[in-house]
Amino acid sequence: KAMESIREVNNQSVTFEVQICGDEFPANCDAGQITQVLTHLCANAVQAVTDRGEIKISLEPATLAAFECFDGTILSGEYARLTVTDNGSGMNEAVLARIFDPFFTTLTQAAGLGLSVVIGLVRCHRGGISVFSKPDIGTSIEIYLPLAEGETEG
Repeated sequence: KAMESIREVNNQSVTFEVQICGDEFPANCDAGQITQVLTHLCANAVQAVTDRGEIKISLEPATLAAFECFDGTILSGEYARLTVTDNGSGMNEAVLARIFDPFFTTLTQAAGLGLSVVIGLVRCHRGGISVFSKPDIGTSIEIYLPLAEGETEG
């Protein structure tokens, strides 16, 4: 659903690749809010890429032991890792340090609220975020959401 709305506003030739690894692993999250997270991440990725941009989205289980997130949050346990990676412009250290600040943007026609919404929603889910970015190479943002404990189907 998130990618459909991104594709509608995307006038570039951006390629999306989606990879879901493994069997079902239920994350303890609100699907609507996580769709909003994915929509914001994909919108930022689309804005960062050039004509032949590539955006990769993956979802996989992750076992973490004292993993330090972007904001210093420490995570341990079983998580779902949602990753959005682009081959766009990337970010330097100064921009990277401020990406989750409300109203911070490097774009002329943006409010700068997308990533502040993302980090707020991820924190509400007791999750975390990691960001890897290099200028002229691209950016990868990993969202960690705790897996639901003791979930059984029935």
